[in-house]
Amino acid sequence: MNRHHLNLQRILGTGIVVVSILWAGYLFARSGGYIGVSQSPLGCSCHSSSPDANGAVTVDIQGPQTVEAGATESYTISVSGGPAEPNGGFNLSADSGTLIPGANNQLDSGELTHVDKNSRSWTFEWTAPGSEGTVSFYAVGQATDGSGSSGDSWNWYGGA
Repeated sequence: MNRHHLNLQRILGTGIVVVSILWAGYLFARSGGYIGVSQSPLGCSCHSSSPDANGAVTVDIQGPQTVEAGATESYTISVSGGPAEPNGGFNLSADSGTLIPGANNQLDSGELTHVDKNSRSWTFEWTAPGSEGTVSFYAVGQATDGSGSSGDSWNWYGGA
């Protein structure tokens, strides 16, 4: 082989390594939560292509159903079913009011998401808007087996 050919191989090899490292960073960057999927028709599609793909999952939100205008109340979102491992995640949005993160979750662009995947239950607060009306919460929750994608299941809040 000539020198030019060897240099080209080194450049290509280095490029492949750099792209692989960057891609791996992208793949693992979502372990701390993901937003924009609480109302998506695709749900949490990085973990499986359809709800309940690897076992039935239930997403539940516990807290007051009636809240005074401007008042703040505490809520818990939980994920059950699916893989037996205790890992999970969620994305939650509200069509009005203010979401306030609790332990192991964060506010990102007005939506809540997990920061610790080693749980299936998270608490948060919500402040009702200043005027009376009906407000909806939207959420998607996932139950994971810890492998990164295969074997996981997800569903929407209120999903069948």
